[in-house]
Amino acid sequence: MKEREIFFGNPNSNFFEPLFSALCAFVNCEPFNSYCSLPLKPVGQCCEQCGAILSFRQNTLNFTKSLEIIKKYGKLIKDFGWLPKDSGISFVRIDNDDFHPLYQISILNKHPSNYNENQFCSVIWDIFKRIQQGINYK
Repeated sequence: MKEREIFFGNPNSNFFEPLFSALCAFVNCEPFNSYCSLPLKPVGQCCEQCGAILSFRQNTLNFTKSLEIIKKYGKLIKDFGWLPKDSGISFVRIDNDDFHPLYQISILNKHPSNYNENQFCSVIWDIFKRIQQGINYK
């Protein structure tokens, strides 16, 4: 892996047009309005869903280290049941700006009936703080 990729990450080329629209043309989206008041659509997702998104720009972030922090914290989340078992955390770079890269953390779950806005938002802010502080949990 190149040093640039370790520190900044690489955006997935599937996120950009025209490829993204072509991929989404094969997806049927289900309405989530009865489960959450404000469905959202993270980068890389074709359909709106219930969940939490946090986007931020940072040019001093070590992408590889941040993924490790999220993986370790994700284990704590599962061990303590802080999110539904069918939830997942995504951390991606979503642009090609080398000077001020844009990143997105998202938390989604398969079954919208398990969605709890306060729970999801609390966990996503905690993930963001841990990335900023560079804290590793064993």
